[in-house]
Amino acid sequence: MAETLNLVLKRSTPDEPWGFRLQGGVDFKTPLSVQMVNPGGVAERCGLQPSDAVLSLNGQPTEVMEHEEAKRVFVMAGMDVGVVVQRGAVSTWKPKVTPLADLKTGTPQNPSMYGDPAESFVQRTSLAADKQDPIRVGSAHNRTARPFAGFGGS
Repeated sequence: MAETLNLVLKRSTPDEPWGFRLQGGVDFKTPLSVQMVNPGGVAERCGLQPSDAVLSLNGQPTEVMEHEEAKRVFVMAGMDVGVVVQRGAVSTWKPKVTPLADLKTGTPQNPSMYGDPAESFVQRTSLAADKQDPIRVGSAHNRTARPFAGFGGS
């Protein structure tokens, strides 16, 4: 069962960042939630966590709040903001990262291109273009505009 928490984010100076990133809002058709919390920041010290659904800000329900409106609450807040969250209610997307040690190594498809054919590698990408012969267009090409046949031209 999801836990609802009443948190108060307090900072020591108006210049201190809140230390988290919001995502969603009614304009994005997703619940307002915490995407990321900076380690050691105000939000982390006050108990905010990634994947918390934000239910209200300073007593205002967020179910009809646009993203920019929610950000404005924090900009205008001063030194503290009351936040009601539902812990772990929203799943946040994170990219899947595979450690290099877990990737299979292989040998190049074209050993002469990469030097030693016995050399194994994890991945090699080349952005070099394949050399192609230039297409020679005559020097008189498209110098004078002429209509297509059948459209009043010759």
